[in-house]
Amino acid sequence: MAFKLFVNKAFTFLEMMVVMVIIGSMITIIGYMLVVRKPEADLKTVLSEFNALASIARQEAIATQKVHRLYFQPNKNEPDFVAIQVEEKDPENPEKLIYKQIEPLYSKSKYDLPEDIKMDAFYIGKVEQFSENKNKAYCYIIPNGLVQDVKIYLIKKNEGREEKVTFKMEPFLGNFDMHEGFIKI
Repeated sequence: MAFKLFVNKAFTFLEMMVVMVIIGSMITIIGYMLVVRKPEADLKTVLSEFNALASIARQEAIATQKVHRLYFQPNKNEPDFVAIQVEEKDPENPEKLIYKQIEPLYSKSKYDLPEDIKMDAFYIGKVEQFSENKNKAYCYIIPNGLVQDVKIYLIKKNEGREEKVTFKMEPFLGNFDMHEGFIKI
């Protein structure tokens, strides 16, 4: 009688499996929310990504002996981005040159900036390129690996504060250095 009473009060295998599936699902969802957080926008990460793209563009320019450029595009409703483009002859008009985004096998050729970091201005010399070129700017890399001397002003918005920095291209080194504030032109 005691054994029969115990069997009637015990959980069935199916009930235990259902409970285990529910607990496993909850752990998976909560664990994902705790572990996979949206990374904070970090200006050093953006600098690193810009330098990676500049390095890839330099390597491609030297290897292919073609002019490459970094294409900078600020956007109002979407993330700003930077992409690597290569100069090619237009197939429809061979006398005209066009630029196409490259697709390297070993890395990416486009970087979307975090939403809270925006490109404010892009200077070559004293000329602000975004206003001159309909919100587009270019940093050219020639086949020997030399890069234009450019300055990019970036603003990071964080909890009502604005952090302003300048990324300045070092033409002979082919990478950006970060400076606090906007460097005077």
